[in-house]
Amino acid sequence: MANAAYTDDDAPAPAGHNRPPALTPEELKADLEERYGALSKRVLDRRAGALTVKAVDADNVETVQDFIAQLTDDKREVEAARVKEKKPHDDRGNVVQAFFKPAIIDKLDGTIADLNKMKLDYQKKKAAEEKIEQQRKLAEAEAERKRLAAQEEAARKAAQDAMAAGDREAAKEALAQVDATNTARQNVEEDAARVARTVSTGAVRGAYGSSSLTDFWNFEIVDPLAMKPADLWPYIDQEAIDKAIRSLIKEKAPTTRDPAPTLAGVRIFVDQRSANRRS
Repeated sequence: MANAAYTDDDAPAPAGHNRPPALTPEELKADLEERYGALSKRVLDRRAGALTVKAVDADNVETVQDFIAQLTDDKREVEAARVKEKKPHDDRGNVVQAFFKPAIIDKLDGTIADLNKMKLDYQKKKAAEEKIEQQRKLAEAEAERKRLAAQEEAARKAAQDAMAAGDREAAKEALAQVDATNTARQNVEEDAARVARTVSTGAVRGAYGSSSLTDFWNFEIVDPLAMKPADLWPYIDQEAIDKAIRSLIKEKAPTTRDPAPTLAGVRIFVDQRSANRRS
């Protein structure tokens, strides 16, 4: 399968072409193993030899230095092969990405975002209007409840007065009015309770779907100096913290001859690392 790597000829071919079919992932893997198997074995065998080193002393330091130089060269060679083999796939991927994403998907995302923003503004306005209408209905219901309660109380007193006067017919009519107003008042209270339970969501519906407002926690930093970074540390990635500290050091002390920057809770000091040079 030698020399069967992807080439520009692997691009989609027109009808009637006589190109060989593009390699499947399994075929590509086998082809890479065939063409780069010797390279892989050579560098990994050298790595296996380096892994036998458990400590460095005066007797083996030169060998270790050579291992580092050789393995670094091996890495460059393997990386160059990887870049070479991956480039045709990257080029095709970039073409596919450019065709679909910026030209179509990004434009659709932008339009969807704009429409969603305008719809959200409308829904918030609609929900606010619904809330005002809800408050109006509740106020009307409370006024009606009070009116019926007063009417019920007046009818109850009228029934008592009629009974005291011995006017049974008038008392009967008054008690009937008490029952009627009591029922009406309960109905008003039940309706008001239903209105009160209604949540204003600015719901909208179309032929292909619907949407409504939902609550979520958001935030706005109003005073950065008042914040306590320690409260956020459990939620910040350690790599991001390290990067921020190193950026501060780089800005405040470009070289190790400069005074060490100070940062509360952090010890900043001059350390050493082994700088390898190829001879």
